[in-house]
Amino acid sequence: MTKTMNLYMSLSAENSIELLHAFMKLKPFNQKPPTQIYLDMYAELEGVPDWIERWVPTCTHGVTAFWGNFFEGGYVEGSLCFDRYYRDNTQVVKVIIDDYPCSVEAVLEMLSPLPWRLATFSNNINTDWLAPEINYRPPNFRDRHYAHGWGCAFKGAGHNHLVSRRWLEYGPWRLIRDEANDISLVQFHDLFVDAVTALEQAQPGHERMGVSDTGGFINSKFEYSTDIRGLYNSDNHQLTIVNTDRPVTQREMLDLCAARYQQILGPEQPIDSVSYVFLLGEQGYDYLHELWLREIECWAILKGVEVRLDTDYHPTPEIPDWVRRLQATEEART
Repeated sequence: MTKTMNLYMSLSAENSIELLHAFMKLKPFNQKPPTQIYLDMYAELEGVPDWIERWVPTCTHGVTAFWGNFFEGGYVEGSLCFDRYYRDNTQVVKVIIDDYPCSVEAVLEMLSPLPWRLATFSNNINTDWLAPEINYRPPNFRDRHYAHGWGCAFKGAGHNHLVSRRWLEYGPWRLIRDEANDISLVQFHDLFVDAVTALEQAQPGHERMGVSDTGGFINSKFEYSTDIRGLYNSDNHQLTIVNTDRPVTQREMLDLCAARYQQILGPEQPIDSVSYVFLLGEQGYDYLHELWLREIECWAILKGVEVRLDTDYHPTPEIPDWVRRLQATEEART
């Protein structure tokens, strides 16, 4: 018997209404009209086939369509939710499908043709994370996404929220690529382990892929903690930080990546690249790996000569033991 899970997803897209319509073509949503509608946090309405056209464009807070008797405490096959933050129009689509195959590959196959950019898969496999004896509150992408659970994913332009695509290859997680659709699915833990083991596997990845000082994700409302200053070269649009003898934190690197992504200097000073120059040359090696992961150039003054260190740097990814076990199992099947 195939193991199933309650699949909880939050997805952001260029066009949320288009994404809702795409989900309406999939099971269980294409089998019949929704049973019930919840509008703007207070109105309970009967389900209708044209619920997206009727209520989504003009809602204030959001619309949720249920397939099943949610308000009567009955069985719910699934739900589609358009969640809007009324202050700044931040939008996310939240999807719940009950009894979905417990398979990363099945989820990827479903999502591949759909028009989304960022996705988070919540922790409803391991609800024990919320128990008092564990009390774990995962980080997330913010922007009204679910908290991180067993995975997250990027499609096309969604990858631009990362400090670099290199980040995907060198994290404490399992990476599954769909090259044809430019999708990167990050799995944080084995889906078939207990809650405590899953948390041990997932927590390092949550930190590196969440909104954190050591993370590699740039959310849309990024809050800077560093005063972005450096030498700007108008010829190659590079921002250079000259380091005399000062510790460089990963948070500072993240801020610089955000400045590059958000073009914080404005249209008059576009940032195509960022670099560090370490006057005490050997210090460059201390930061080389983390700078390389973020595609920040690393230069050092060695014997009076300015040398670029990151060009010939080719680290080997450290694959977690649980990922190696999953890979070995898959290889044995094939």
